[in-house]
Amino acid sequence: MTRHCAGLRFLVAIGLLLALVLAALPVRAQESADLYVVQPGDTLASIAQRFGVPAEDLIRLNNLPPGSDVVAGQVIRVPRTGTGGGVLPILPTVAPLPGEDSSPNLPAPNTARNIGYSVGVEVNTDVRDPARAIASAQDLGVAWVKIAIPWKQFETAPGEIDLAALDARIAPALDSGLNVLLTLSAAPLWARTTEELDGPPTDHATFARFAGSVAVRYRGRIAAYEIWDQPNLRAHWNGAPLSAGSYVELLRAAYTAIKNVDPSAIIVSAGLAPTGVSDGVNAISDRQFLRDAYAAGLPAYADAIGANPFGWANPPDSSCCEPSPGVTDWYNDRSFYFRDTLIDYRRIMVEANDGARFIWVTRFGWGTSDGLVSDVNEVGRDLAFFNFLDEQEQADYIVRGFEVGRRLGFVGPMFASVLNGCDGATLGAPDFTRCYYSLTRPDGAQRPAYAALRAMGK
Repeated sequence: MTRHCAGLRFLVAIGLLLALVLAALPVRAQESADLYVVQPGDTLASIAQRFGVPAEDLIRLNNLPPGSDVVAGQVIRVPRTGTGGGVLPILPTVAPLPGEDSSPNLPAPNTARNIGYSVGVEVNTDVRDPARAIASAQDLGVAWVKIAIPWKQFETAPGEIDLAALDARIAPALDSGLNVLLTLSAAPLWARTTEELDGPPTDHATFARFAGSVAVRYRGRIAAYEIWDQPNLRAHWNGAPLSAGSYVELLRAAYTAIKNVDPSAIIVSAGLAPTGVSDGVNAISDRQFLRDAYAAGLPAYADAIGANPFGWANPPDSSCCEPSPGVTDWYNDRSFYFRDTLIDYRRIMVEANDGARFIWVTRFGWGTSDGLVSDVNEVGRDLAFFNFLDEQEQADYIVRGFEVGRRLGFVGPMFASVLNGCDGATLGAPDFTRCYYSLTRPDGAQRPAYAALRAMGK
């Protein structure tokens, strides 16, 4: 690549950059190479290994001076003869929806505004020994951890935030050097009109004050905040009508409060719950909720779009609606498919002229009752999909899920859920659902998914 082109690598106008690059290269080179955005930590050697090509070919194809290397954000050409391929290309191709003939070439996420693909895990730090849980995350070799902070646990009276309890939940992760995504949600009783389920405050300013207080305490140390958890479900938004517009107002208040004290913090919109139900009372389709959120001004108050693309028992690289062997339900809707959810979100974003933004997979995984119950009837009819997979399939699907996200090109950090979901969970209780997704068992022993994530290339 010429110096003139390299000097443009951080411009948002990717289309202009692409035109200049293509104009500067011979037709034959254009036909035999793909474009790639260099990610943080990349070197010529690592890119060459990933794509299965000699480093010398990269140097020659890009007219790089002898002894030079690449920097994050730089655009380079990669020979198509490589066998690795597919890591964050500038123009990733999104698979067409059923009935479509082709897919648009979509612009790359704006790497100057956000963070690209990375591996993370959700950690339950509401346990007796949070430091031990974080040590397990370090053992996995992940770059990120997600920690849920229920507001109601830390501000039981207006203005009285239990900083000691907050530190106990967060400090071990900060001290470990891991990047931290905090999920803030669940209003305390004094801020709501109902004690049933979880939900937003009646006055969004009360949440903004809490979020701002957290940002002040951990300024420069918390990398990212996810604002709320699955607000398209009544279980998480009770006490107020389900409304994307209302959620965006809450997001705006929290975004402003956090950015005022920590401008570098990344704000991620809430991961939505994929659900086949959309009655407007118990749930709103995540796809419709996202569209409505865009109409309400979502992009102005989020640096990244959150997603919770659970796959039930469907393989991560499959699409609706043919069941896999052993899957007898939860296969007849696109919301039950990991990849379909990501593709659908991306299309909604592009339709809203917001293609230059990453999707952060703030929670995903595949659960199984294998090894946890002696009788599958203990799982319950509504959760029977946990009986469709065994522990090895769970492990395989999680690794393949990361790979799908990596190859799509528009996915940022991904958080497998959940490292230690069985800690404190009681069989038959609502909180036991997280145990099915857990990478460890109730006795702390590692499930195959733990070993698979630990061994996975990152």
